[in-house]
Amino acid sequence: LSNTCGAGSAVDAPASSGPQSIHFPGGTTIEFARRFGFRFPTTPFTVEGFVKVAPGSGGRFMFSYSAPSSTNCILVRAAVGTYGVWVHWAMTVDPSGVIAHYTNGTTTPALGGGTFCGLQGGVLVLGQDQDGVGGNLDAHQ
Repeated sequence: LSNTCGAGSAVDAPASSGPQSIHFPGGTTIEFARRFGFRFPTTPFTVEGFVKVAPGSGGRFMFSYSAPSSTNCILVRAAVGTYGVWVHWAMTVDPSGVIAHYTNGTTTPALGGGTFCGLQGGVLVLGQDQDGVGGNLDAHQ
């Protein structure tokens, strides 16, 4: 898996059978992970993982997917409700594209919502909001 992290440096993520984590301290636009040409499943899907969000980061974004005609195709706020501890986050997309978020199994509307635009081959970014496809990042988001 080859991704772009930060200000354009390439990173190869090694295969691993154990847990891994990525740290995005925030406050800058050089700390993020980005994957071009990303494709979600064409059937209902779930994205999940464990996240630990720093206090005061609830207004920032931790997950962003953009495509050429939809810069906010999927946008997830870092408003997990419990800060400074690991929580389980899950996002489901149902057959009609409706997005739901869960923190530790509880529905969490503050993370975002809406409907998945359905566009494939866009740019997935972790740790930042894209105000343009693959870029136009803002350190305050």
